[in-house]
Amino acid sequence: MTGALEVLSRLRASLPEPRDTTPGDIILGHILIILSILALVPAPTPTVRLFRAALAPLLCAGWVFLSYVPLLRTPQERWGSSSKLGSSNDADRPVLFIMFSFRTLEMLILSPPEEAIWRVRDGRSEPVPPGWTWTKLEWATSAVVSLRGIGWNYSAPLSTSQRSRPYDRHSSRKEYIISRSIYGLINLLLDDACGALMRRTAADFFITDNLKYADLTQWQRGFYSTLVVMRTVCSLEFTHVGLSIVFVLLGGLLGKDDHELLTPWGWPPMFASLKEIFSHPGLSYLWARQYNRRMLHMWGWVFIGETLLGLPVSGVSSLATRVQRPEAKILQAVSALNDKGKEIKDSSVDGHKTPANGKTNGKPNGVARHVLSATDTPMSGRLSPSNPIPAGPNVKANLIKSIVTFTLSGVHHDYGTLVLLLDQIGRSERSAIAWSDVYGVTPFFVVQPFGLVLEAVVKRQWRVIKKKQMVSERAASFIEFVLGNTWTWVWLGWTAGWYVRTLTEIGTYRAFPNKPIFSITETVWDWAHRKHVE
Repeated sequence: MTGALEVLSRLRASLPEPRDTTPGDIILGHILIILSILALVPAPTPTVRLFRAALAPLLCAGWVFLSYVPLLRTPQERWGSSSKLGSSNDADRPVLFIMFSFRTLEMLILSPPEEAIWRVRDGRSEPVPPGWTWTKLEWATSAVVSLRGIGWNYSAPLSTSQRSRPYDRHSSRKEYIISRSIYGLINLLLDDACGALMRRTAADFFITDNLKYADLTQWQRGFYSTLVVMRTVCSLEFTHVGLSIVFVLLGGLLGKDDHELLTPWGWPPMFASLKEIFSHPGLSYLWARQYNRRMLHMWGWVFIGETLLGLPVSGVSSLATRVQRPEAKILQAVSALNDKGKEIKDSSVDGHKTPANGKTNGKPNGVARHVLSATDTPMSGRLSPSNPIPAGPNVKANLIKSIVTFTLSGVHHDYGTLVLLLDQIGRSERSAIAWSDVYGVTPFFVVQPFGLVLEAVVKRQWRVIKKKQMVSERAASFIEFVLGNTWTWVWLGWTAGWYVRTLTEIGTYRAFPNKPIFSITETVWDWAHRKHVE
């Protein structure tokens, strides 16, 4: 069997030589986005579908080129996990651009957006604008640029902190920009401080690779994993904050007060507040509310799971992506929720009950709004971020589709791993590579469905105990808080070992040759140390 190093060396030799980012790369990226938008302006007639199918591979090739050839300032940016201010277009990173490739294929070939997604206004679906109109151009722009789907039917459920001031529809732009600017600065400084700790206190592990993950003490594993997670979160938040401020400012200049891309309510924080996360312990809440990738759902759950493998259609999100008009989708999703008079309980948000017949307090619009906005989705017993565990034989099918979807997420992230390994081969820094190094991050994602299943089973039994009033309400709340948080963070801490080990061994937190990393924290530390010595 051919070794991984030999295969990757041949691949590296056949690819263009990576180089510094140029203005042409940035222009190319914007051209790819503009072409993706323009392709959605005409109505999806057979001729237009054929044109889109021919255009999609060319756009994907452009994204793949940008994901590999242009170098950034650090391997962390190159892999796809950095928040450094002033980097050469922080969005130029493999993980993001490969997502753009698959999203392009989804919209132009796999699932035309005119038939699969729709905007939501005040709990009601908006019709798709006619082709070749300014309204359709604006619609297409939002469909392509709005990766999180805020204001669309596929938006992830938002927590209370993500829907309150300064992120609600009544917040002023000034209030929003000031708040997000402060938050972005905090993220920048926190990421900088964590990077300084990596280089100053744990260089053997993060920089020189003299200390392996298997040799770390339990305390070191916990501390180093925390540093990696904090830097990952800060990178996502800082990039998101920068984009949100630009778009909200642009909305003010254009006088747009009702467009999801140009108003504060369309750019809520990436994550819920820590208070909410700890108040609703559990993997189901964490993955469902903090993690949403329509691209992964469409390719993993729907296309591979339901189309290629022929597994049963399940989950409101899958039903809502059938090729129908929004009104028909609502009726189908409501019908799917009907379970012979049983109630679907939401145990992780507000404790409210939604009757299974689709009516909320006698108001039929309750479920319609729920299905359209995806902000009140029942959270308990999930197998994936957008699909509740069904009854009967579908449990096995949902588990398979969930594993497929999470595995796809892992492979998606490991594209960044592959890029850094190819860089190391090009610099002759690797004398040996195992195949497990190539897909090192993937196991972290693959095992998550099993944790979700275990949690769902325990939750169901716990509901039985609570229903029989075997424990007081106060004691039940305390038990849920302690055991729930213990389970959540122990599980994530244990499974994060694959993620942390891989990112450190491929040199994610080192510097490129002749490209030193500037750190505010280290600069201040060195200045204070010199003053102390003097």
